[in-house]
Amino acid sequence: MNRDLIAVTACFTGHRPDKLKKEKIPMIAEALNSELAACIRSGHCRFICGMSRGFDLMCARAVLKAKWEYSNIFLELALPHSDQSARWSDADKAAYDYVIERADLVTCLSPTYVKGCMHTRNRYMVDNSSLLIAYFDGSPGGTANTVELAIKQNLEIHNLYNKE
Repeated sequence: MNRDLIAVTACFTGHRPDKLKKEKIPMIAEALNSELAACIRSGHCRFICGMSRGFDLMCARAVLKAKWEYSNIFLELALPHSDQSARWSDADKAAYDYVIERADLVTCLSPTYVKGCMHTRNRYMVDNSSLLIAYFDGSPGGTANTVELAIKQNLEIHNLYNKE
């Protein structure tokens, strides 16, 4: 992706459902919608989502919803592998399929699961963005790794964890 596109691109990282407290989800969604609107007003019009369960899917759906108000925004999905949702519940698969069908671009980084494919997906998102929108509580894992990548790449980071 060229520098001009990277400058207007934001990506997402956040926790899976087991780390998201159900009672906080409405507040997280409200903070996310406010953050998206602010990003769009500041010139970000491209968004890359990694499509994991939890915060990622929440972000993808929020971008799709925002497209009703802001017709110039673009949603790219960065899939770590083509079978990402194979072992998910029917409800999670339905949410995943809903987003896949409505995204502007789907980039699949590996045809099958291979060791390191999630990290490859996270690296792709960070390498092609200037802003990371996170829901990160400081715990170790994939979200922490993505935040660390973003810090090393000097991305601007907006963490919604303390904003919900």
